[in-house]
Amino acid sequence: MRVKTVSSFWFARLSRYLAICGVLSPLVVIALVLVGAAVTPGYNHIENTMSQLSAVGAPHPEWMNAGFILYGILIIGLSFAVRQQLAPRPGTTIVWLMIMIHGAGVILTAFFPYNIAITEGMHSLKDASHHLVSIVACSAFIITMLMMVRMLWADPAWRSVTVISFAAIGVVSILFVFTLIPAFRDIAGLLQRVSALAMFIYVEALSVKCFILSPDR
Repeated sequence: MRVKTVSSFWFARLSRYLAICGVLSPLVVIALVLVGAAVTPGYNHIENTMSQLSAVGAPHPEWMNAGFILYGILIIGLSFAVRQQLAPRPGTTIVWLMIMIHGAGVILTAFFPYNIAITEGMHSLKDASHHLVSIVACSAFIITMLMMVRMLWADPAWRSVTVISFAAIGVVSILFVFTLIPAFRDIAGLLQRVSALAMFIYVEALSVKCFILSPDR
């Protein structure tokens, strides 16, 4: 019993540092997107998506690939902090797994880049794999937010996070519909960035809340 108590205490302390992983994750990927865009001639943040920075044929895909991988690793770290703070609520394991899947999906996008020639109508297995893991990663994130709202809406300590969840779900859902409309393809980069910003704000709010609720000594 003593060993279990000490182990639980130290894992609770560790969750504080894992929450910092979540705080850092959006900042890391934003920084690497900016670097990747700066060294990619002709890249336009309004027209071009982030995945185009890591595409086969891009001049410096290593920057965006590093962003995908680091973001995913940091998000997986955050998942354990979230699990620690939500337990033993029903649904905790599902939320933990969805955050893990989101992080793993983003990592996999670095290993399944699409060919930059897709803009000319050329498709490949890697192209399809890239879009598939991207959809899985995004879907897992949306499920996470929905589950968090369902689990925590009545808890005053988590009210700010659930409100941000509602807003982020709305923004992501609306912009996803826009991406399916041909008339908006010229601003695909802008739509993706606004959607990502909504998710990043949620990640920051969730991470800060986990940090605050974790024991500091």
